[in-house]
Amino acid sequence: MGSEGGQQVTPDYDQTDVVPVQSEDQEISGPRGIWLYGEVGTGKTQAMDLFFSSVPIERKKRVHFDAFMVSVFAKIHDWHKHPPSSRPANYHVTELVARDMMREAWLLCLDEFQVSDPATAILMRQVMQAMWRRGAVVVATSNRAPEELYKAGFQRELHSFVDLINDRCEVMHLRSKVDYREEMLKDQSVPVDQDTYYSLDNPESASAFVHRVAKLFYGRELNSERLKVYGREISIPRAAEGIAMYTFEELCGSDAKVPMGPADYLVLCQRYHTIVVRGVPVMGLPQKNEARRFITFVDAAYENKVKLIMSVETSDPASLFVTTHDPASGNPDIMHVEMVSDLMGTTGRGRLASQHDIMKLAIFTGEEERFAFKRAVSRLKEMRAEG
Repeated sequence: MGSEGGQQVTPDYDQTDVVPVQSEDQEISGPRGIWLYGEVGTGKTQAMDLFFSSVPIERKKRVHFDAFMVSVFAKIHDWHKHPPSSRPANYHVTELVARDMMREAWLLCLDEFQVSDPATAILMRQVMQAMWRRGAVVVATSNRAPEELYKAGFQRELHSFVDLINDRCEVMHLRSKVDYREEMLKDQSVPVDQDTYYSLDNPESASAFVHRVAKLFYGRELNSERLKVYGREISIPRAAEGIAMYTFEELCGSDAKVPMGPADYLVLCQRYHTIVVRGVPVMGLPQKNEARRFITFVDAAYENKVKLIMSVETSDPASLFVTTHDPASGNPDIMHVEMVSDLMGTTGRGRLASQHDIMKLAIFTGEEERFAFKRAVSRLKEMRAEG
């Protein structure tokens, strides 16, 4: 992968000039990467981590896809703050972002690659295409083959991105139906005073949760704190010495003035080594907004090795998410509509989709949610076993 025609390939990541916006069909040369996909728990992340640790180069980066997207939007925001006169003329902001990314690393390993909305597909196509033109190599893991990334609409926008992925990556399928993460944890038991998952439908477990939290905060002064996230603040209602505590509604609810998003959860999990969440309910597709936020939070906690202690309505993590309802019969997915509108507004491309087009995104098959639910359950079990 690191050579072409017998010659060692090293991208010019120190180049200061930006490349101009070029045609979609311009040929891209250079080493190809890998797209590794398969079911939850089949070893995709472990395989990528082994590859990443063994590659003897300095300009490399391994990051969860959510964190990568947060950094992309942060760089876009930074470039938009520059006065127009200070930016190169006739260059799209995504070209500038790609240049900044390449200065950090030309080998990019992305874990849990997903496309949840057309805005992500459009933006990623532009940024990744610009990076590939500069010589970037991308190794990504995903639960899906490129052609199955996003089935809920806007196929025209996604089609060219899928073609790019197939052109620039060798697609490999880990064909296993066994969740090895769960298999390894099957016979492990956790002492109740070291557990991280407490069932509210079991009086003994509920009482143990109270004692665990009381012991955790004993001798520490609880205060509310605030963190700045890209120009706005998020509230931590109860915190002490690297430990934070939320109710589920405070962390993932829709009633807050500004519900939390991926950037908030990422900063939160980088700031606190232990997070307590009280009263996690069973969630079905009618509560998919809250479920999505919770899954995003779990991903951030998992990636940042946060100790996550929860009280939950059900004794089995696999029962946390109910996926039997038809989402098309429920209310419109307001969170998703607002997210797509915000992202398109941020990138200055809101004119690409009408309000009618955006509202159609409320109609889901539930397949995307089931993939995410399964991954979250698997990770919660691993985090519980680690204590």
